[in-house]
Amino acid sequence: MESVEQSDQRSGQRSGQITNLFRHVLQTAKSDPAEARHVRDAVLASGLLEVFDLARVADETETIDLLDLLEAGGEDALRARMAQLSVAELHQIIQIHHYDSRRETSRWRSQRKLIEHILASATDELNRENGPIGEPALAGTAWLL
Repeated sequence: MESVEQSDQRSGQRSGQITNLFRHVLQTAKSDPAEARHVRDAVLASGLLEVFDLARVADETETIDLLDLLEAGGEDALRARMAQLSVAELHQIIQIHHYDSRRETSRWRSQRKLIEHILASATDELNRENGPIGEPALAGTAWLL
């Protein structure tokens, strides 16, 4: 039977292996913009981000935590999550996040147009939140490029 010490040691080794794997992937992504895109696509396709529940319900209004999803998964992840919603739900997100103060989108029925509006608004918000004064931040996985 395995002792607690042996189990902890094996767990530490496994954690170290995973950390080394991610460091290698990071170095690969940093070395070449094309490789960075491959890494981003692989992370999205793997479903790894779902483990961290980045598409979780943010509050009682059942809105998605747009900025977390955008920051962690990039535009493609946010688009994919928004594509699962109805036009009415997309309108609700726009309203809750105050993404259309002039109510230009209120009559839109195109899911694609609404998603693009949410994406642009969320990207602007994330860049304002994270960017140092005078220098915009990069949304999503753009930092990999």
